[in-house]
Amino acid sequence: MVCHYFDHSLSVCDVLDGTVRWRSRDKQLPGLIKALGVMMGTGQPCDALSVTIEGDEYLVVSYPHQSAIKLFKSVNDWPGEVSWELDQVGFHNKQVKPAEMACTDKELMFLHWLMPLARSGEVHVLSMTSLPLQHVRTVETGFSVLTDICVLPMLRSDPLIICSVPKGLYAIDMSGNCYWRVSREDLPNMVTGGVCADSRGHVYVADKENHVVHVLWHDGKILQSLFEGDNGIKYPCEVCFDKQRQNLIITNHSREEICVFSVQ
Repeated sequence: MVCHYFDHSLSVCDVLDGTVRWRSRDKQLPGLIKALGVMMGTGQPCDALSVTIEGDEYLVVSYPHQSAIKLFKSVNDWPGEVSWELDQVGFHNKQVKPAEMACTDKELMFLHWLMPLARSGEVHVLSMTSLPLQHVRTVETGFSVLTDICVLPMLRSDPLIICSVPKGLYAIDMSGNCYWRVSREDLPNMVTGGVCADSRGHVYVADKENHVVHVLWHDGKILQSLFEGDNGIKYPCEVCFDKQRQNLIITNHSREEICVFSVQ
């Protein structure tokens, strides 16, 4: 999976090496400085993922204010041909506004936009086995507001969905059952932002209030806190893990920059 971010030049950059993968020709799209889909206004894309469907690579982009998810066939030249667009049919006539996304090899999950930095407690799941994508289920997390999600691969039939809420972190299965949680009782003054996971079972969660990134084991055990002290990381909002190169990618909001750290 390639990690993208939107910047002020109306570009999507590959944060793995800093190169511009493509530049928007749609002048109505405001730029974003925050990485990985944090919304700053209206009308623009919210999140972007690279996925593979039936052997072909697509760029998936969510548009909350258009109530749309679009698949672009050309990852390197966007906006290009739209191969598929989310149909609201299948959501029981409820208009969804797709925001943050996560995926497994076979399924695409997304949150419903409520307001900036607040998403509903529902996780909508689409099958990615073929086109067109089909809505297969909605996972009720039991929370009124989410801030982000990621998928934690495990040696089990179904993956765990890691749900970031404003003051905690929860792991739920595809039926909505909670397996573990981490709250302010465990990490004082925590204000969670983005969350991601690597292929070895580690969970990374941005703590905006304490200016650190916490590392947890797949069972919820807290392992360590990264970047404590005066190291230039202030108000980390989003995190992403590049599994191919074993890099942890963080948005350093105070300096409006993307930081890439090698994880051994």
